[in-house]
Amino acid sequence: MTTMDQLAMKQTEQQLQQATQQLTQMQGLAVEQATTATQQQLEQVQQQIEQAAQTLQLIESLQSGNNSFKKGLD
Repeated sequence: MTTMDQLAMKQTEQQLQQATQQLTQMQGLAVEQATTATQQQLEQVQQQIEQAAQTLQLIESLQSGNNSFKKGLD
């Protein structure tokens, strides 16, 4: 193997290492983004649950008020 071939091999090895590092970084970012998206979805679900609970309380409150009103009419 000539010196030129050895240099070319070393350059190729370095490029492969850089590509591997970049891929690892990208995979890390992808995981972080997925986690963020999942967190956002969980937050949305939590908000929906809270809204549903508030709606339920409102319905119960209105039913209770309606029942009181009906009793007042009797």
